[in-house]
Amino acid sequence: MADVGAKPEVIAFNGAHPIRPSRGTSTGRAVLEHGPVHIPDIDLDDEYEYREAQRLGGFKTLLSVPMLHKGDVIGVLSLLRTEVLPFTDGDIDLVSMFAEQALATVTSQLAATVESQRVELARFLPRQIADLISSPEGLKLLEGHRSEITVVFADIRGFSEFAAMDEPEEVISVLGEYHREMGVHVIEHEGTLGGFDGEGLMIYFNDPNPVPDHASRAVAMASGM
Repeated sequence: MADVGAKPEVIAFNGAHPIRPSRGTSTGRAVLEHGPVHIPDIDLDDEYEYREAQRLGGFKTLLSVPMLHKGDVIGVLSLLRTEVLPFTDGDIDLVSMFAEQALATVTSQLAATVESQRVELARFLPRQIADLISSPEGLKLLEGHRSEITVVFADIRGFSEFAAMDEPEEVISVLGEYHREMGVHVIEHEGTLGGFDGEGLMIYFNDPNPVPDHASRAVAMASGM
């Protein structure tokens, strides 16, 4: 349940007493019923149990509409009135439509964010690696595991002196060309760019993408570089 517009004391109470699916609140009922719940007059509702929050907020009428995604409730939109003034069927339909549109917007934004992250990752990683680590399987892989790997470190000899003496634009240009050229060799030999700092590169072999003869691949890549 969102606390937008709620009194600070109600927000604090909600934080200390999380609402759970039950008949004791309109939000909890909306989760259980997977549909809008309207309480015209809380004082006449024998099942309602969130009395302290009601006292702090002074509300009398409640409407809670669940936000459903693939049959699961992922949020509840709740409206309150501080006087007994029931919501009309038109009000309920309007709020339900708003909840659907809000969910569609959030889902669309989330999909766009994930794709943006995938594209950003693909700038530095082979596409299959970018796809992997932005997937549920990849998230599990990132939680921690044991694997035998080969690691290659690479940098540009004399780069610090060059960067200190040359113009910034020239330094950036050289780095850009260096990264492009080194990236070709990383992808060709199925390595994974684990990190880079300026001209420094760290490349993994055999994790997260398993490859045979990973030590030999690392040597071949270094020779190519």
